[in-house]
Formats: sequence, structure tokens, C-alpha cells
Amino acid sequence: MSSSNAAEKAYASGVTDFLSKPVGKKHLLKKVGTVLENAFYKKMIRNYHEITGNKDEIKEFDYDPSKVEIMVVDDDIVTRKLVGRWLTSSKYKIVACKTGVEAWKAIRKWTNEAKNKEITRMILSDVTMPELSGFKLLEWVMSDQNTKHIPIILMSAVHTSNTGKERSIQSGSQDFLVKPFTKQLLLHKIKTIMETIVSRSNRQISTMLRMQSKRR
Repeated sequence: MSSSNAAEKAYASGVTDFLSKPVGKKHLLKKVGTVLENAFYKKMIRNYHEITGNKDEIKEFDYDPSKVEIMVVDDDIVTRKLVGRWLTSSKYKIVACKTGVEAWKAIRKWTNEAKNKEITRMILSDVTMPELSGFKLLEWVMSDQNTKHIPIILMSAVHTSNTGKERSIQSGSQDFLVKPFTKQLLLHKIKTIMETIVSRSNRQISTMLRMQSKRR
């Protein structure tokens, strides 16, 4: 069974996340950190509901895919079209770029546009590309104050070793996908990142943190 299929089976059974061996230290810590952060936020929301008497189902982690724009960067047209079709069928907006240079220009265009709080942006980039690699694109995005907040997932069929994954995480990516991967695996990765983004801006969590701070 491939790692992608194993991950999909694990997610279907209810696990929070999945790691393929071998796992590097930075990759492991990144994953554990994300899982713990989301668990902490969910606990804070439950505490808020208990205090306020709101017994409604927790929906603060829900988000509208139509308000998420994902840039798909890959010099392989088949991958661009396939991943783009997966995302659009799930209601996400996409921007397709065939090179890292083209992607960087599009990212700079994002920063020059009027800030739209309704739209969350994300980048899904291949690693091995002409002109500008995915690793270099990641480095540029993370080193710019105007773009470093944009989450990036790198993907590769070449840099599949632990070294490639570790380099990706160490450089600032949110996750790393080994090609080929399934639609379900990709959507789960995006969902996990979006839940973290949504929870960080949740007003109820901010209220609970202020309340806890006053008790100290």
C-alpha cells in the first residue's frame, strides 16, 4: 500500500494526522505542534460555550472554500489540471502557474491588491521546476514581510526522502506532499491548515485568552 493510500485509509478511520516513515525531527515537531494547537483552540471554544451557556455544536472551525484561493504551481500541465479540477470541484478558487517565476509575479500581484479579509490565500507548489524551484519560491515568500503569512504546501515526486521533507518544513512550509497523492489526502492537508488559520482569528478564543490572563 502506498503512503498516500495508507494516509487516506487512516484519515477515513478518524486519525487527526498521518506521517510516513522515516520522519525527521522538524517535520514531526511541525505536525505535533499543529495538532496540539488545534486541540487547544477547540478546548478553548468548549470552555467559552460552557461559561456562556451556549450548547450549540462547535462550528468555529468551519470555513467557506469559495473564499479560499489556492495557487497551484507546477510545470507539469497534467498535474496542474488534475489538482485544479480537484480543488474547483471542492469549491476552492485557483490560480494556476507553470513556473516559479510566474508564481512569484502572481504572488506579488496579490500583495499589491487591496487587502480582502474575506479571501484566504494558499500556495501549493511543486519542488522541481525550471527557472525557479519550489524550495527557492518558498524561500522568497518566507523572506518577504508582505507574503510570509501565506501558507505553502510543497509537493514532489523527486525529493521524496526525509531530507527533502525536512528542508521543506525547516524553510517554512506548512506541509509536504509526495507525488502521486490522492484528492482526499490533498483536501485533508488543506483543511487542517485552514482550521488553524480560522481558529487563530476566532473571537471566542481571544475572549477566553483575555479572561484567563485576568485571572493570573
